Amino acid sequence: MAVTLNKIILLMFFFLLSNISFGGEKNTELSNMAFNLSKKKYESARLNLENAIRNCEKNRSIVPSKLILPLKLKYDELKIALFVLNNRAEEMCEGDARNIFHYISAKHRQVSKYYDFSSGDAKDYTEELMFSSEWKKLEFEAKYYSIDRSIRAKLESIEELKVPFQLFKTLDELSSAK
Repeated sequence: MAVTLNKIILLMFFFLLSNISFGGEKNTELSNMAFNLSKKKYESARLNLENAIRNCEKNRSIVPSKLILPLKLKYDELKIALFVLNNRAEEMCEGDARNIFHYISAKHRQVSKYYDFSSGDAKDYTEELMFSSEWKKLEFEAKYYSIDRSIRAKLESIEELKVPFQLFKTLDELSSAK
């Protein structure tokens, strides 16, 4: 019984071994298929992100100054608050599309490198580029928390600030309305 089981295990091992790709095989049908799957996933993630951005952009409006001016924020505080709230609204609007795109982009670059194929425009979406402004966003967020908590709560309760808005036009309107 043990001998038969050992033979079965050995046969299965050789069967699996003969069907396993050890990678690095260039331009085989399997490597081309694997690369094309990666490319399709990348293109799909890019399209999903582009659609999410487009959907978020189409409804942007100027936030009426009458909603914000009564809070009597200094102009620097106003800029920080609106930047942070607009950034949060954009992230909520886009959902996971941007994070998925970043992940799939990095994955496609690695698959392309492995098979020695060009990653196309995925090469442009490096971690350095994608996350180059994250430190600045965190600094703004930290400054935002220095604004009085009750004022932040009032800002965060304004419905027009919960969706992506026209940040610079809103700031222009606020500065001209003062």
